[in-house]
Amino acid sequence: MGESIQRTASVIKSDCSRYRFFKKINDTYGHSTGDEVLRQFASILQKSVRKEDTVSRNGGEEFSVIMAKTTSTEAFEIAERIRKNVMDQRIQLADGTILSITVSIGIATYPENVEDGFKLYHEADKALYQAKAQGRNCTMVAG
Repeated sequence: MGESIQRTASVIKSDCSRYRFFKKINDTYGHSTGDEVLRQFASILQKSVRKEDTVSRNGGEEFSVIMAKTTSTEAFEIAERIRKNVMDQRIQLADGTILSITVSIGIATYPENVEDGFKLYHEADKALYQAKAQGRNCTMVAG
């Protein structure tokens, strides 16, 4: 069993989805507010994953989590923890406005649902778009 765990890897792709397009936050509240929301979102991500996981910003409101030695079940549990933590967080703006955001998440795991490890990121991205199509604030697994 240890041998198979060592050869697994998962990628989580996430996208802030409260405002259909994150651009609306920037347009409504300004870019500095949008930056603060992204910082708080990144902080929630970092606190929701394990210390050995790597969180990165892909651009815009999209982030990834790379998880070595992680099964699809484990990745789903982590993704759901992220989703719930983001949904429960309230962000207070300088003017007192309270924002709540949600996150759409796509997961891919090698070799459980992606046979080619080089396609992990692409398959997680496809699962993310499925999550958005499902109405957002949900987690979808590739395959």
